[in-house]
Amino acid sequence: VDMYLDAHSTIGSNEHLRREGDDPTLGFHLPCGKMTLLGLFLAIIALLGILIGMSWAKGKPAMHSISLSLPKEAFKVVIFDVKKNPIMVLEDKDRDGLFEIREILKQGKPYRLEEDRNHDGRPDKVISYDEKGEITRMILDRNSDGRPDKWQFYSNGRVVSAEEDSNFDGHIDYKISFDRKQRPTLILEDTDHDGCLETRQEFGGKDWDRKVSIKSCDANITKGITYYREKRLIKRLWDKDEDGTMDTEEYFRRDGTRCVLCRLKKIGKKTLNICNPLFLYDQTGKKAIKAAKDIDSDGLYDIEYDFKTDTWSKIPKDQRNLWEPRGLCKGPR
Repeated sequence: VDMYLDAHSTIGSNEHLRREGDDPTLGFHLPCGKMTLLGLFLAIIALLGILIGMSWAKGKPAMHSISLSLPKEAFKVVIFDVKKNPIMVLEDKDRDGLFEIREILKQGKPYRLEEDRNHDGRPDKVISYDEKGEITRMILDRNSDGRPDKWQFYSNGRVVSAEEDSNFDGHIDYKISFDRKQRPTLILEDTDHDGCLETRQEFGGKDWDRKVSIKSCDANITKGITYYREKRLIKRLWDKDEDGTMDTEEYFRRDGTRCVLCRLKKIGKKTLNICNPLFLYDQTGKKAIKAAKDIDSDGLYDIEYDFKTDTWSKIPKDQRNLWEPRGLCKGPR
């Protein structure tokens, strides 16, 4: 096993590592033949001892197969195998005299990295790599309780998904997926920390930028869906009686005020996407001023109601299409 200390400059000699004029290789220097094989065997056993038997306490290995004494200014230790390939790196980045980083390498490439910033003997960060040396997963313990609470998963060096335990109760309450441009495509969240991811956010629809669905975990149904475009609320559906079908549909103006409320028509246990009757609201979004109804189920509104005069009237045929909910809510741009 070859041991080299790299401190961006040559570190002075150490009696436990090498003395002036000695070969820097750690191990036994024995005659050739059988004794040479014995020395190689012992070197391999020492290497395995380092990889398998090493534990951590206060940021430094607590047990070693070999005993080393390092100068105080040493902040990086690189361990090599018999072929002079690096297999482990110990590093003290904050120069406090304790090695908080341990990195395992395979064939000279990163395989696993552990970081213990508070020196409690438990890693706060663990990074795993694939055979190419590219990161595949990062696990974090952000409150230093010894339990992981955030996971990030990678592909080709990019984050593709993440999971989080935001309140450190041991249960995942946040999941997110990303596209190739690192933009979120799906977010699942448990906002009340009851173990159910009841809030679902989807991104990048044809007519909306963000869609938020609220799930009733007890009934296992979706009780509400809200649509946004350019961060503006544009439409909302609700299943108020939680029977598994949507009851109302609302449309909103550009200023965020409610414009139209629809009572969705139901046939048996199914809800048809028919807004009948329709209620039109004033500019405050709080008071209904008109209503329209399709009495012959042809998809066009036939009569309208004026709340101010408390009267019904017939809608002229050439004006029926003007009652389309989205058209009513466009308003000034």
